[in-house]
Amino acid sequence: MIDSSPSSSAESSFRELDQAFLQTQTRIWLGEVLNTRFDQDNLNISELLQDGEILFEVSKTVWNLLLTKCMELRHLKHKYGPFGSKTSSGRYKPYSNVDSFLKTCKILGLSGIDLFSPSDVVEKRDVRKVCICIRALSKKARSKHLCVPDFDVVICSSVAMPTDMVGVIRKSLESPQCSTLSSSSSFISRNTPLKKPEQVCR
Repeated sequence: MIDSSPSSSAESSFRELDQAFLQTQTRIWLGEVLNTRFDQDNLNISELLQDGEILFEVSKTVWNLLLTKCMELRHLKHKYGPFGSKTSSGRYKPYSNVDSFLKTCKILGLSGIDLFSPSDVVEKRDVRKVCICIRALSKKARSKHLCVPDFDVVICSSVAMPTDMVGVIRKSLESPQCSTLSSSSSFISRNTPLKKPEQVCR
């Protein structure tokens, strides 16, 4: 029997708004980082990320930003940092691309609960988890004073929802099930000047 109660309807509506908010913010944030624009009419976010190429480009951008801040990372024994030698090809290349992104996330300090499995992207198993990881990456990078936009405040004009609903969604994303990151830097505007840290890397 289908539950048509008001509470069930409200929960379903919240899930839809949550999904729309995450996917739209992810698309805009990725475009901001890579200085491009991903047309919403062409591909949905799961198809956009499926080959791992965009995630790979984002990981390179974040890695280069990290290198400029953290001098000791330049002396890593691994010449290519988290990127390996890029020898994978064919059907394995998307997994290699995603793996590079996940390695960058780990180097930045994201923990297991923030991450996703490569199959969540390549096989489109859990796009929401991927979006949450990208949001966590944004927050962690900003906490290290890397010049990336704030996931929560990049302009999202195509998803109309009440302001209070946006707040509820953001709070739900801060819950332990979604992320272990602190919410203290969640809503810093990307136009707000960041203070130069006394010690860049620890």
